[in-house]
Amino acid sequence: MPYGLTPSDKKSYKESKLRRKQALNAYESGKIQPLHKCRKSLFLVIILVVFLISGIFAYAVNVFSVADSNRIMQDEISNAELLKIINKSAPVGSDYKPDLIKYGAFEVNKILLPYLENMISDAKAQGINLELNSAYISFNEQESLYKNELNKLLKNSDISLVRAESEVQKHTPKGGNSEFQTGLLIEFKNNSNSVRSYLEKNCIEYGFIQRYTDDKQPLTKMAGNSYIYRYVGINNAGTMRSLNMCLEEYAEYINQQQTND
Repeated sequence: MPYGLTPSDKKSYKESKLRRKQALNAYESGKIQPLHKCRKSLFLVIILVVFLISGIFAYAVNVFSVADSNRIMQDEISNAELLKIINKSAPVGSDYKPDLIKYGAFEVNKILLPYLENMISDAKAQGINLELNSAYISFNEQESLYKNELNKLLKNSDISLVRAESEVQKHTPKGGNSEFQTGLLIEFKNNSNSVRSYLEKNCIEYGFIQRYTDDKQPLTKMAGNSYIYRYVGINNAGTMRSLNMCLEEYAEYINQQQTND
C-alpha cells in the first residue's frame, strides 16, 4: 500500500487549518486575547474575590463579636442576682440561700467560682498569693457576728446602745443585712501590699469590684474595706469602673436605662 494521507486525514487537516485561521482572525479583530493576558486577568479576579471574601469574613466576625458582647452584657444585667443589693434598707430573710459550692474551707455562689479560680491562679503566676478570709455567711452566722461585735463595743466603751448599733453595722451588719449572704461577696486576707494592688488593678477583668470604698460610704453605709470584693460580672464591673459607680449607683443607673427603653 503506497504511503500517504488517507481521505480522512486530509479532511481533518483541512478542518484544523480552518480552525487556526478562524482563531487568528478572531485574535486580530480583538474578539479573543492572548493566553498571557487571560491569565493576568484571571489572577486579578482571584485576588479581588479573596479580598472580598476576607472583608465579608472580618465584618461578620466583628458583627458577631459585638452581638455576643452585647448578649453577655444583657445576660448579666438581666441576672438580678448579680446586682442584688442587701443592706439595712433591703434585707433578706433567714430562708434566703443562693446556689452554693464548696471552695476549700468556704462556700461561694456557683456563679462566681470559675472567675474566682482564674483570678487566684493568674495572681499566683505573678507571685501573689490571694487567700480567702471569708465568703458566704448564713443569716444566723451573720447575726451571731453582729451581736458579738456589739457586745464587745458596749463592754469597752460608754456609748449608748443606739450609737453602738450604728457603729457596728458599718462593718458588721445584722443577719439579713449583709451581702455575704449572697455568696457573691469575698473578703481576701490582708497578706501584703501586693495583694491589695493586684486586686485593685485587675479585679474587673474577672468580674469583681471593690464593694466598699471610703468615697462611696455615704451611699453604701459601710466603712471602706480594700479586701472585700463583690462579683457582678465582667461587663458590669468594667462599666462600673468607667462610670466610677458603686453597686447602689449602678443598679439605679440600669433601672433608669431599662425604664427609658
